[in-house]
Amino acid sequence: MINITQEQIMRNWGIDNSDSPLVSIKCMTYNHEKYISRTLDGFLIQETTFPFEILIHDDASTDKTTAILHEYEKKFPKIIKVIYEEINQYQFGAHHKKINEAIKGKYLAVCEGDDYWLNRKKLQKQVKYLENNPNYAACHTIALERYEKARIKLPILIGRKKQNYKQIFVYGNGIVTLTAIYRVDLYKEYLNAINENERKKWLMGDLPLWLYFAKEYKLKHLNIISGVYRVLQESASHSNDEKKIQAFRLSSYEIRKYFAKKYNDFDLLEQYEIIERLTDYWAEMDRKQFLLEYKKLKSAPWIFQKKFFIMRFYVLYLIVKTIKKGFLGNKI
Repeated sequence: MINITQEQIMRNWGIDNSDSPLVSIKCMTYNHEKYISRTLDGFLIQETTFPFEILIHDDASTDKTTAILHEYEKKFPKIIKVIYEEINQYQFGAHHKKINEAIKGKYLAVCEGDDYWLNRKKLQKQVKYLENNPNYAACHTIALERYEKARIKLPILIGRKKQNYKQIFVYGNGIVTLTAIYRVDLYKEYLNAINENERKKWLMGDLPLWLYFAKEYKLKHLNIISGVYRVLQESASHSNDEKKIQAFRLSSYEIRKYFAKKYNDFDLLEQYEIIERLTDYWAEMDRKQFLLEYKKLKSAPWIFQKKFFIMRFYVLYLIVKTIKKGFLGNKI
């Protein structure tokens, strides 16, 4: 637990409690005993001139997560509020209901219980930008990606700078949710605008949110590193189970179909389908189909340009190899 007092955190707020926070920090946790302390410490190091609250949803953890949360809640009662579930709500698709109802802030920052923040000025910088630019719905930053099972933990930067609706729709979500902060009124607008029954079916909650914000408003990227995204072997978004991987891909496709229908963006859906096929052909090293599909793209992100040239080089290599074999027989 961080060596800081509640009074030290609240010193620059101008008020002695967080009953009227400008920012609500939302943290969803389940069996995160190894990580939750680091996550909470990342919230508590934030240096702000405004009050913030930390809302935590413990979805009936069966490890020591609940006990750790009790300790933090006891030490920081004016800042940390925990919702304890006796029955896991994720299985019913209702795990966001209570915590969403508890939000008091004008802005909402999100970080799962296995990720954490590094930058002490994260909230201050992001809120300052959004306060001065009311036409922007959200603000996000760069993050470090950390693979927990990797032998050598090299820092990998994630979080693409330029993110508009087309880029998110066709080439994938480049916004790292743990770095984002957005307007609560627009978040509620999104919840009302996007069919609830559909949302409950989807396996990811961030992709449709960013698509909606990017389509209806603007997104801002700040060129700072604000946190760490942990890639665990098994989590809500990562798995070694092929069935789960395919389920996530299908859910991602269903989200895009929903938005294509909502905004009449079937051309973008077609481009996304090409990207998906390219991904499969690359995995299978089917150079012929890869090159044919690549030519159908109206524009291509850097990674597929790179793969395209690798494929062409591979084709050239096979041609040269065949010619040499013709000259030298079976020696090659």
